[in-house]
Amino acid sequence: MNQNAMMGSIVTLEFEGGVFVQKVLEKSCEKVIIGAWSVPLSQVLSDEGCRRLKDLGLDFIYLDIGARHEYAQQALDQCRKYGLGLFAFDAKAANTPMDRYWSLQDSVSDYVAHPALWGTVLRDEPGIYDLPRLGLLAKAYQAFSAEKMPVINLYPSYASEKQLNGVTYREYLQRYAAEVDVPYLSYDHYPLYGDGTKTWVQDRYLSDFETASDVCRQYNRQLWYFIQTLGFNKIVREPNEQDIRWQVYCALSFGARMIQLFTYGSPGDENGSTGDEVFELGLIDRQGEKTPRYEMVRRVLRELRQIEPAYLTCRHAGNMVYTGAACAGGVEEEVDITFPGKVVKVKRQKNYLELEHPLSSFGPILGLTGEGPVMAGCFTRQPDGQAAGRERRAFTLVNMVDPGERKRNRATVSFAGPVRLRIWSYGEPRELEVEKEWSPGLDCGQGIFVEIL
Repeated sequence: MNQNAMMGSIVTLEFEGGVFVQKVLEKSCEKVIIGAWSVPLSQVLSDEGCRRLKDLGLDFIYLDIGARHEYAQQALDQCRKYGLGLFAFDAKAANTPMDRYWSLQDSVSDYVAHPALWGTVLRDEPGIYDLPRLGLLAKAYQAFSAEKMPVINLYPSYASEKQLNGVTYREYLQRYAAEVDVPYLSYDHYPLYGDGTKTWVQDRYLSDFETASDVCRQYNRQLWYFIQTLGFNKIVREPNEQDIRWQVYCALSFGARMIQLFTYGSPGDENGSTGDEVFELGLIDRQGEKTPRYEMVRRVLRELRQIEPAYLTCRHAGNMVYTGAACAGGVEEEVDITFPGKVVKVKRQKNYLELEHPLSSFGPILGLTGEGPVMAGCFTRQPDGQAAGRERRAFTLVNMVDPGERKRNRATVSFAGPVRLRIWSYGEPRELEVEKEWSPGLDCGQGIFVEIL
């Protein structure tokens, strides 16, 4: 297999039999793809459950199809009926040993040709030493099923040294991109913490985005990202609508082309325990009823659909950030993380806003400040019908105050001269003439998308 250069955001894959476009990548030219982890089988097998998944705004789901694939055909038929893609959790495929990589085709042969299947999950959060095996399996999978995608999701930087096998986070992502020949990089980073008396954002939140987007640019990959939609372990707090919107706009600010929800269902037993962790409620509870976050996520995703046509003309170029006094990097604080049967102490460095190489200016944008911390995602864009060579600019603005503090903010963007802007706020556009400085107010957790016309 040979990966060609991206055309827009489609990656074509060359095989001896011809050139194919994988289903998920083809769809990513039309929209930001939205999917969900931990979808209960009962929801997929019922018409009401599938309608609810679709009404939320999902394009695909992750689903465990059973040890003997006993749920595969019925679930895939339901997904096809309701226009949903499915990434299959298949333990048999995921556990294929390296020296038997050729057996992978037999493992998935009874469901891989189904038109609703988008791909098969090979591993969630692998260490460095499993990458050669995953690279071989990914190559084998794409060779016999060119329109489907082998799926691998990566650790965040706060994984333990043992989990990352002693390498830096950048080295981890680069090793993955070099050894596993797939056209995306998917990772999770759940940032919203709180202990009932205070809230905070997980360390290195923006730097993980920066590192992942750097590697995507270097290796010509799409960025796929998981947002946090529930609380767990008594320290990762339950998000509200502002928290969800904030995570989505942070991801868009680094060029994400897929937003994945962790989770849709409510993992664990009746008390939320999986044995290793304890989870609160997701978008539906353990009886299959909607929680308040279902409608919160639905509103944010509908807002995203409004800015999507403009956003999809853009290519990520970097980020500007104004930290103010909010990012006291290097000032450590010890925090207790509770797991079933044990408490782990971790040191928090309060560096969620730090970037390794932020932009100081971008095209006509000369500077960015704010009453509190703010971030701009910077993009080049070439709208349809515009002459080649007439590249324009666009940017996001995000209120980077910890949304748990429930604070408004005001950003100030300085320009080299007069500009005309199209501003997308809560999915609604308006145009504005600006002389040299613009100071929009930003609600708690708010992000806006701005085209420089």
